[in-house]
Amino acid sequence: MSSQPPFEGPLHLRRYLGEESDVVGKAIRAAVSHSVSIMRSVHCTCPTSGVMDSAGMRMAAERAGSSGLLPAGTEPKDDRRQLCRLFAVELNEEDGVIKAFCRRCQKMFIIFDQTLYWGMRRKTGIVPKTYPYRCSCGGHAFEIGIGFDYYEDAIDENDIGTISVAVRCAACDEISMILDEEAS
Repeated sequence: MSSQPPFEGPLHLRRYLGEESDVVGKAIRAAVSHSVSIMRSVHCTCPTSGVMDSAGMRMAAERAGSSGLLPAGTEPKDDRRQLCRLFAVELNEEDGVIKAFCRRCQKMFIIFDQTLYWGMRRKTGIVPKTYPYRCSCGGHAFEIGIGFDYYEDAIDENDIGTISVAVRCAACDEISMILDEEAS
């Protein structure tokens, strides 16, 4: 009996993939009919910005007393908004390209490009234009979850059989599948 290879995602994204978000992971697994052997969420490793972390927000609120941003002693409700896990998403479904831009540092990540994943060639060497993705609520900041399934005889991290990408809107928590692609 063979088991899935111990791969953790494609090499170009490896250092930006972290533990899966349970909610997004469950949504991807429920939405696809194929197996998903690895679930990861995307995060950015950008330098610290002017955005305060939860400890900084708590200290500022305690110093300011009742006029602070948060009541003294309270924590932000949703820690994922304090982490560097929110992205603006651009995609081109027709040409198979998904890009993400860190909302804090604007670093660009290629989440999916069928020429990278499946070794296809474009008729021209130009990467197709991508278009901003918006949630039905109008939101444009997303947490990104990616599900991978490798072939049993995969030879490296880029030998992916299927990839599924879902986003969770930071404004309304709606989860949308934006890609479910199988190698041809």
